[in-house]
Amino acid sequence: SQRREQHILNFMYKVIRNQVPSYVSSIFEEFKNPATRRTSNTEVYQIPIRSTAQFIKSPIPNAISLWNKLPKPLLEYALKFSLPAFKKESNKHYLPKRIISSTSLINLTRSQEITLNRARVDLFLKARLFAHQFTFIDSAHCSCGKPETLKHLFFKCPLCQINRHALMEEVNNNFYNKISQLTNMDDKLNFLLYGDETLSLAELSKLFIIVSNFLHDNK
Repeated sequence: SQRREQHILNFMYKVIRNQVPSYVSSIFEEFKNPATRRTSNTEVYQIPIRSTAQFIKSPIPNAISLWNKLPKPLLEYALKFSLPAFKKESNKHYLPKRIISSTSLINLTRSQEITLNRARVDLFLKARLFAHQFTFIDSAHCSCGKPETLKHLFFKCPLCQINRHALMEEVNNNFYNKISQLTNMDDKLNFLLYGDETLSLAELSKLFIIVSNFLHDNK
C-alpha cells in the first residue's frame, strides 16, 4: 500500500544517511554500488543482476528496488535535506494522479460540460475570476462571507447545505464503495471532479452529471 511504501522509503532514507544501527547498515553493505564512489550515480545500493524473483521480493532487495525507482531529483534531495523535508517532498510523488476524463467522451449536455471544465481549471468561482481581474467581480469572498474555494463550496458553505446534502446522498447512493474510502477533502474533491480509472464511461457520466448539477445550482 501507499502508506507501507512511504514507511519503507523513510527507512531507506535513514540507511542512506547512516542513521541506522551498525548491524542494519552491515546488511546493506553487501548491496553497495561501487559506482557511487566514482561517479554521481544516485543508486547507492543495487540488487545483483542475476537474482531470483523470490529474492527480489524479500524485504531488503524490495526496499532497495523501491528506493531506486524514485525520480533522480528526489534521490538527490534525500542526500541534502532532513527526514521531515524528505517526507514532505516524497509525499508529492505519491499524491493521487488526477484522472483527466475528457468530458467530450461522456454523456453531458454542453452546459454541464462547460460548468465541470470551468471548475476543473479553477475558473468557476468568483474568487478565481476576481484574482484574474475580471471587472464584473467585486469580491473574492463567498456570499456567506468566507473565502471562496472549491473545498468551501463542496464541503463547508452553510448556504449550500441543502444542495450539498442532496449531492452527497446521490454520490453515496451510486459510488459509496469509492467515496467511503476517501478520508480527506482533497481526495474527495479530486474524485468528484475527475472520477477514477476504475469507473466506466456510464459511471463517469452519472457522477459528472450529479456534480455539474450541484455546481450549476450553486453559482
